[in-house]
Amino acid sequence: MDFAERRRNMVEGQLRTNKVIDDRLIAAMGKIAREAYVPARLAGIAYVDEDIPLGGGKYLMEPMVFARLVQGLALNPGDRVLIVGDFSGYATAVLKDMGVTLASDADESPVDAILFVGGVGEMRRGYAERLAEGGRMVAVVVEPGEPGRATLWRKIGGTASSLVMFDAGTPVLPGFEKRPSFAL
Repeated sequence: MDFAERRRNMVEGQLRTNKVIDDRLIAAMGKIAREAYVPARLAGIAYVDEDIPLGGGKYLMEPMVFARLVQGLALNPGDRVLIVGDFSGYATAVLKDMGVTLASDADESPVDAILFVGGVGEMRRGYAERLAEGGRMVAVVVEPGEPGRATLWRKIGGTASSLVMFDAGTPVLPGFEKRPSFAL
């Protein structure tokens, strides 16, 4: 299989045609081999425009949704970024190639950005508090029976406010399902 050609097709057919214009992001995704981040039996579908199941409720996020989330963070080289739900390592590789500094989840110091590589039923407490002033956070918020919504939070004046960027379907990350609520 010509994976380099598939990578070029992903960039030209899935990213550029869907408002992905960040040159560093396009270069990283055009260089990094997605097929190396899935089980060998799935290498042939590494560039499809779908989430790829990795097993155990874990996925490799589809290229376009991933790219638009990353682009929404407006990352600068040297930004400190926390990645949540990167079960394959692909997101880590792309962001490293873009020149950001990766933060560990155990390190509780402030970060410039947080990327959720998957859906969340609801945003858990603590993540917005990790953002430095001016920090950004992105995730696909998934409500039962509704289309997912790629959402950007920005922390200004100590408060994180949200903005829906686009509709996106992606599976909810394990542990981020919507908690049951009391109903009459």
